[in-house]
Amino acid sequence: MFCADWSRKNFDQAPTFEEARAFIADYESARGHSFTRDERRNCGAWVAYSVGYTARCGHASGADIRDQPGNHQHLIAAHGVGLLDL
Repeated sequence: MFCADWSRKNFDQAPTFEEARAFIADYESARGHSFTRDERRNCGAWVAYSVGYTARCGHASGADIRDQPGNHQHLIAAHGVGLLDL
């Protein structure tokens, strides 16, 4: 959710898959060492959960925007379980 800004219209609220990966790499760099295998799996699980939850909230309001890049529905539709392997 690092790039979300719900106060702005016509703004990409979800990161791309590559941006999510880059965020994790930047975090590892800032902390001074890489995540362990288990920590990386936990990162992927949290990303998949938060993207899925946010996509569900949008879908519950009646919006089906899976075909429009820049939102959580599109991110999970495009990458699905691949989000676990960030």
